[in-house]
Amino acid sequence: MVESDEDRFLRLRAKADRLRRRLEDEAQNSGRVPVWAQKIINKTAEDWDVPVPPIKWRRSKINKWSSGRTFHHRIVVTAGKDRQDQKLVLLHELAHWIVKHGPDPDGWGHTAAFWRVAFDLFADHKMIKYATMREGRNWARAKTEAKIRRARS
Repeated sequence: MVESDEDRFLRLRAKADRLRRRLEDEAQNSGRVPVWAQKIINKTAEDWDVPVPPIKWRRSKINKWSSGRTFHHRIVVTAGKDRQDQKLVLLHELAHWIVKHGPDPDGWGHTAAFWRVAFDLFADHKMIKYATMREGRNWARAKTEAKIRRARS
């Protein structure tokens, strides 16, 4: 049986997708920042006119959920198994970085300025619904900012 051009294309595309996912997994397990995350980091730093933060990317072997911590000189992300959650945590930590390194530093913590920046980032990446679920259950200011965003849209 002769393989059609379309079947060959689909087979090669699936193979390329598997290879891409394997390379991304290897990069995550090696401590390197995944390509998709580095693109977000670079674009966010450029858009907000802040220095590109050094990132330490770790991979959790057991947790579905990710966690992160922003220090003055770097961001540490422990990536869980859920890609959407990894992205949310990265954006959350980038919001801390922006607030601290932007033109009007507002200190650390979950301040009103932080939540405004965080929800701007979540909106830019179409993550308002997930962010509201994940962040809003813990932080009153996050809930308020989510309501403001919903009213605007």
